[in-house]
Amino acid sequence: MRALQLTQGAGAPQEWVQLCMLICAYAVMVQAVLILLQPVFLLTNSTYVAVMLETVEKLAMLGLYGATIGVVVGIQQMTPEDCGADPSIWDAEGGPPAVSPAVGATILLASQFFAIYCGAKILETLEKFVEKPEDANLPLALIRDPVMKSRVLFYNTMITWKATVETAKATVGMAPQLAILFIACRMRALQLDPKTGNPPVEAQYAFYACSFAILGQCILIL
Repeated sequence: MRALQLTQGAGAPQEWVQLCMLICAYAVMVQAVLILLQPVFLLTNSTYVAVMLETVEKLAMLGLYGATIGVVVGIQQMTPEDCGADPSIWDAEGGPPAVSPAVGATILLASQFFAIYCGAKILETLEKFVEKPEDANLPLALIRDPVMKSRVLFYNTMITWKATVETAKATVGMAPQLAILFIACRMRALQLDPKTGNPPVEAQYAFYACSFAILGQCILIL
């Protein structure tokens, strides 16, 4: 959308941004395939296979998050020249327009969504490697050993944060639908006005109102 805006419908994003998009798509596909094949691999009951699956999943996740950051950076730094257009097309308007509210709000929603799910995945992975202490169910005041008390405190804090982040995931679950709605509104505006394509002012305020409402809910939960 940003590239079409800057080139007035005639260009495409930078090649490295397009590569980031493909990495995101393939990373999601790899994670989906791993989940679907997990029951088959579990039948082998092999530690080597389990470690391999875990490694591939984490690499796909890192690729997904890294490529997502790349796309966001590309949107912010994008210029008409980068997209293969003549930079002089915006001379009459005093320069290229800023990132549209629809795209800005979509970036805000995506940032919240990925931040919460990244936190959930980190805590989920951490839980696999942290052994539950024997005294985890006892009150801290009754634990005399300082080392055990530290282990129990860390474990209970981790479990509490994991449950909290799982609750926050339900809040950001609406982010993809809202992002699609924002982009659809932006596309309709560009259809009516291919050069500027700005939705009504009240719609632009609504984009940010929805985005910050979800952000506020996440902050309250966390």
